[in-house]
Amino acid sequence: QRDMLGAWHFCMHSNPSKSTVLAIILSISGMLEVTIPGYAQALHAQGDAVLQEAKSKADPMELFEMFFLTPLSKIDPPRDCDGNLKRLIVILDAIDEMILKEMSGMLAVLRDGVPDLPSFLLFFVTSRRNDNILSALSAKVRFAIELVVPINIIHSHKKETIRFHCNTALSNYLLL
Repeated sequence: QRDMLGAWHFCMHSNPSKSTVLAIILSISGMLEVTIPGYAQALHAQGDAVLQEAKSKADPMELFEMFFLTPLSKIDPPRDCDGNLKRLIVILDAIDEMILKEMSGMLAVLRDGVPDLPSFLLFFVTSRRNDNILSALSAKVRFAIELVVPINIIHSHKKETIRFHCNTALSNYLLL
């Protein structure tokens, strides 16, 4: 299988401390330590003091560089058991539920940092319709889809129907 889920993070308005740029980056980074061979070693080779300093500053772009760009630039792309290159998908769900200050930092990371990631790492970001998010990302986002799930389906908790709509959207995204 060429594509696999590498990491995920779900933002929740009811828990703003889990929806900060720092929390998101640490959550995704922790999962990538398990899913990408060599990533953990390359990450920690920078030194724990350097990583701790970046965490204490909480500058979104510096965090992104320290936790993603630098270590990922030092490793080989992941491969499947046959030696074929694999793509890893990172799902970032519900960025519209972040508080505005944190959302601005995350949008800067998505717009200015994610395009510099190695091509094997794909970000799939979800949000309810939000013109601020669309305009912030429109200049550099490779592909955007608008998935409209009728509100009655969401409220009826028909998971199969919602799953179908999401799977269709994600499949179309991966075909690019």
